[in-house]
Amino acid sequence: MKVSIVVASYNNKKDTIEFLKSIKNLEFPKEQLEVIIVDNGSDDGTPKIIRKSFPHIKLIKLKKNFGAPHALNLGFKKARGKYILKCDNDVVLEKKALKILLDYLKSHPGIAIVGPKNYFKNPPKKIAPAAAKFNFWLGTTSTYKNLNKKHFVDYMQGSTILFPKRILGEIGYLDEDYGLWLFDDQDFCLRATRKGYRVAYQPQAVIWHSTEEITNARPKKKLGQWYKNKLRFIIKNANILQIITSFSLQFFSIPYYAFFYKDGTSRAIINGFWWNIKNINKTLLARKQ
Repeated sequence: MKVSIVVASYNNKKDTIEFLKSIKNLEFPKEQLEVIIVDNGSDDGTPKIIRKSFPHIKLIKLKKNFGAPHALNLGFKKARGKYILKCDNDVVLEKKALKILLDYLKSHPGIAIVGPKNYFKNPPKKIAPAAAKFNFWLGTTSTYKNLNKKHFVDYMQGSTILFPKRILGEIGYLDEDYGLWLFDDQDFCLRATRKGYRVAYQPQAVIWHSTEEITNARPKKKLGQWYKNKLRFIIKNANILQIITSFSLQFFSIPYYAFFYKDGTSRAIINGFWWNIKNINKTLLARKQ
């Protein structure tokens, strides 16, 4: 088996079916491909329609939503492929995307993780900022300016990334303590770079992703998860001076967001600090590891 496509799903039947149809259209030998979907307790009929319409797919059903990192790790362990294509279930793969990513990875042995150019599904010609960098001094993320050009990057947002399965033995699996989602991808890529590997952005490979739709559908939930996990990511991976400066900036931004914005950002930052205070011992243990 050459490639295992591993996906976590949760109550997103329409997008999941669209994603699976795009796999059928891939220009890649189907006998060298396996698809593993780990369903996080969906109650919208997703597992039933997968079994009916795509019986060849390996489906793992969980009783409840344990979060994407947990589900994906289960899929990684079950994967038989030499390479793993980790995908969100709301993406559509361009027919040559997998071949382009695999050819690039095989020809660059120093690269551990490669990701494609992301377009939004809506609007479909707008590039999504999937290749990004994190500033530990400021506690901020930013994207690379020219997303039509290949880059070595800090991290690829994990809507779609390809990596050799063997690196899991070196850098470990996704950190499940990030919960439902967000910042597990940044953490995974950072561990790869700290082991001496590189993370690459290959824009010749293309996918479409429902990022805007998701963000607009659950802004408060996303904000809360974002700040909780961003602060945990900093505690786990930054040096002491970086923690002091970035946490100071986050803390003193609370009045600004409370006065100028009414979107729940200030409350999300406060809750993020409180969660990380309560869970500091567990995060410090992860930092040592």
